[in-house]
Amino acid sequence: MLGSLAGLPARVAALPFRGALTLSSVQPFLGSLQIPPSVIAGTGEAGALAGGGVSLPASALATTRSTPLMFFNPIVSVRLGTPAANLAGTLAPGQGPRGGFGGELPLTGFYKFGLFGPPPAAFISFPLFIGQVGYTSVLAPQIGVRVTVTGTEWTTGVATVTLTETFGAGTPATLMVTGADFRTPGGLGQLVLVSPAVVRSNVAASFQNFFLTGTLDLHFVPEPATALLLGLGLAGLVRARRRSS
Repeated sequence: MLGSLAGLPARVAALPFRGALTLSSVQPFLGSLQIPPSVIAGTGEAGALAGGGVSLPASALATTRSTPLMFFNPIVSVRLGTPAANLAGTLAPGQGPRGGFGGELPLTGFYKFGLFGPPPAAFISFPLFIGQVGYTSVLAPQIGVRVTVTGTEWTTGVATVTLTETFGAGTPATLMVTGADFRTPGGLGQLVLVSPAVVRSNVAASFQNFFLTGTLDLHFVPEPATALLLGLGLAGLVRARRRSS
């Protein structure tokens, strides 16, 4: 399904959009500590698919700027590496969790997970495994740390992931995030998709496991020619009303 149009309706029209990809992190075992989010903005032209789906081009949302370094505590730090961007993908009815609206739209880029000080002092880089199903695991042999990220597909519905405190044991924590579809029948308007992920490492402490969440906020707007025609039509209606009055 990754980046594939197999079994999906054909593209029927171009659909300009502007949007933002927000990457946020929550450490549930330290008083639900939140790292300030990273926001990647962009514009592009999506493909409108029959049935309400959309296909997004690669790198419509991209950045070459790293986020400021943020600390969970004096031992652990996390920051967004660069460059980061979306790959091409398709979001459509039936492609999300439980047959809902959504699908896989992977990201490039990485996070830097630092121990005992900011990167590059003993750190491990792990991929932004957001917007896709499965997991990826990275080992930093120089510090003996392995980080595993388990991801989910994008959805406009409710997505829930669960995390235990350390080594699969201890106090469980649950993160629930919700998307929405505010588009008109013509496909214009706002589409909000979410994709939570779980980050685990083999560090023997409660602070090493945390949640990552991607929020994809897309606003589909009329093509310039369509907007111009709509504006001329409204202007004509105003003039007609003035004449009749």
